[in-house]
Amino acid sequence: MTAWLSRGLFHLYQWDRHYVLGRPLTWWARVIPLLLAGLLLLLSPRYFPLSLACLLLVLGESLFFTWGRKRGYILFRRREPSRGDLHRLLEKGRRLSVTGWVEVEGRGMWVVAAPAEVDVFHNGERVLLVRVPPSGYAGVATLPHRDVGMWYRFLLPEDLEHYESGILWLAGRASPATCLLLPRAGKGRRLYLSTPFEVAGEVL
Repeated sequence: MTAWLSRGLFHLYQWDRHYVLGRPLTWWARVIPLLLAGLLLLLSPRYFPLSLACLLLVLGESLFFTWGRKRGYILFRRREPSRGDLHRLLEKGRRLSVTGWVEVEGRGMWVVAAPAEVDVFHNGERVLLVRVPPSGYAGVATLPHRDVGMWYRFLLPEDLEHYESGILWLAGRASPATCLLLPRAGKGRRLYLSTPFEVAGEVL
């Protein structure tokens, strides 16, 4: 069940971030059934059951979309006790997969299993250099140009004091991960760090 849900969440993330004609795939996934429901009713009242099925589909999609976004598109299973050396995990030059809030030039967005490299300053502050490459989905949707490029997440030494160890599920695969707990970080209160994921032969 966990693997199945994680696959659904992974595709939801892809649908949210990839666009067709200026709209994300999740928008089309709701609009098309709504248009179909209206068209069926216009053709004949006897198509009401099919129209109702389309409306129920949209309702189910909306509930799943809302639930998945609140979870950050991933499933994280905490384990007790938390263990691991964060300073070693976040040593200079370390390559990771980052799931969480990243920013650049005053803009921010949520990424899932994005490839990143760690850099460390003399004062102990760390920065995650997160790379978002161009990508497509299903041969028809593309990632907006504004999202492509380098993004960043800065971490102060005190940000490494509170964390949880666990298992991160993504697209049916599980990987050991660490979740940084950052209560003062606004949208980025949780930051997940894991080894690079490989999905469908592509390293994420």
